[in-house]
Amino acid sequence: REASAQVQQLEVGAKNGDVSWWSYSYGPSHIPTDSLFTLDRKEALQQKAAAGSAPATFVLIVPLDCDSSTQCLTFFEFWTTIVAQFAGHAFFVPCSASHAEEEVSLSLCGPEFRHPTFFEWTAHGFEKYQGGKTFSAVTDRVCKAVRGPDACSPDYAWAKKYTHDNDWFSQNAHNWREWLAELVGAPCQLLEIGSYEGLATCWLVDHVLTHPAARITTVDPYMRTSDVNTFVADGGAKVNFDANVARSKYPEKVRSFVGTSADFYDTLDRKAALGTFDAIYIDGSHVASDVLVDAVACWSLLKPGGIIIFDDYHDDYHGPSQADKDDVKPTYDQPKLAIDSFISCFKPYLEIIRGGKQFVIRKKA
Repeated sequence: REASAQVQQLEVGAKNGDVSWWSYSYGPSHIPTDSLFTLDRKEALQQKAAAGSAPATFVLIVPLDCDSSTQCLTFFEFWTTIVAQFAGHAFFVPCSASHAEEEVSLSLCGPEFRHPTFFEWTAHGFEKYQGGKTFSAVTDRVCKAVRGPDACSPDYAWAKKYTHDNDWFSQNAHNWREWLAELVGAPCQLLEIGSYEGLATCWLVDHVLTHPAARITTVDPYMRTSDVNTFVADGGAKVNFDANVARSKYPEKVRSFVGTSADFYDTLDRKAALGTFDAIYIDGSHVASDVLVDAVACWSLLKPGGIIIFDDYHDDYHGPSQADKDDVKPTYDQPKLAIDSFISCFKPYLEIIRGGKQFVIRKKA
């Protein structure tokens, strides 16, 4: 309940348009007391382990400077949802001066942990998490350890029938059910900028586009940016996309445009296309200037009352791969700058539904 209240408080701040407050205050200082992994909890866990009844336990090590690190805030936000879902099995260990004595006893903090780091309890005590690196893989690991493989989120089981190299979508499905509930069974029109292997596309087809007239348009050049001005072909993603759409419930409802979003906008009769789409998902190029162009172009295509979902507002979802802070992506290579700029310009005309890794806005009617 305490964690839920904290999230609600953050959402109020976001709805009031205080984007910077959301971005930089959602950190260790907001950890509910009952979510901390303390020395007492460790001793109790050790006693249960000695008796052969230790519960599945996972912790996130929060570095000392997490409040100023976008990457850390992304992990913190993700782990807050895990703590709420798996109470008593998932905890935080904040590495800070106020917890110094306890940290020494826990032996879980140290200068080597410059990034958020997951640990799990094993027969040998706490060990660094060695599983899949995506958030969906971590969620799946925690869920199976706590509830068993048959009781975990149906969204991960659903995704297994599709072909993909990376499942970056399933972790979002529970939120999409809420945001898109009013479109289920309606003759809606959806637009997806950046479809990759089609998991989001197929989820929408299978769960939202149930009306005979409902349709989705996807846009992807199947080229990946390796640098701001460098693109490399990604033919494997297109092969997986086509196979996945063919496997979905209503493949005929998908119109796939192969090309950049700029190419797609050029094909439109802008006047006729005004207010065409009920919901738009923007997950294409993550270069800030491209995201801003997509946001402005899609705004005119969105119906009054429609929503836009931006992905990767905190664009560090691949995990702590940087050797040090000097390697963190520059601001111009992240969606956040563009999303903040767009919201500042269009603030009178929109409502912020949610801020976080996925940022959701509604166009005022």
